[in-house]
Amino acid sequence: MIRRPPRSTQGVSSAASDVYKRQRHGRGDRAAAIRAWTAAARAGKAAAQRYLGRALLAGDGAARDEAAARRWLRRAAAGGDGGAAHACWALGGDARDLDAAAALGHAPACVDAAEALLDAAPDRARDAVQLLRRAASNGAPAAAAAVLGRLYLADAPGVPVDLAAAAECFVVARTRDADARLAVLYCGGRVPRPLARYWKPAERRARLALVGL
Repeated sequence: MIRRPPRSTQGVSSAASDVYKRQRHGRGDRAAAIRAWTAAARAGKAAAQRYLGRALLAGDGAARDEAAARRWLRRAAAGGDGGAAHACWALGGDARDLDAAAALGHAPACVDAAEALLDAAPDRARDAVQLLRRAASNGAPAAAAAVLGRLYLADAPGVPVDLAAAAECFVVARTRDADARLAVLYCGGRVPRPLARYWKPAERRARLALVGL
């Protein structure tokens, strides 16, 4: 059974959680955060292991130690932490790390897995769309929309060209690349211009629903 990925401080001792929250808002002591995370990590808390691994990798609050960072991230990934599994993949791990992170619902991993799938097997575009939908529902709608917009322009198997849907995706994505692609669609007269740049949350959700995210 696939376990849900831990939310920010889920699974961390209360002390580690409190220090983490203070640190995020610039009011904490990074060295104290390292101590709290270390204690929680040694107690087997996967989220704390991820926090500690990332801090050691960046040299934030402690001397940079890539080897130790990798060990903590690997332990967190083994404990079912999707963010840690994704970090292991980003540090040169194999596709199994990315697949594990995506299976756990880690949103950025779902986007990366979708892109990797499209590169390796373009005929599995529908499977990539499912990964993008999971990414959007788990907190990365803009990143998912950027990839889906390109997919709507690619005439991929199972995903027909849809210029209007692509434009909607690019408006949601709001990246430089998405803006450039949207400008091409606008300037070429291929889609109408009245797509707003900013919306209220309810309107944003409606836009995402239009393109299946």
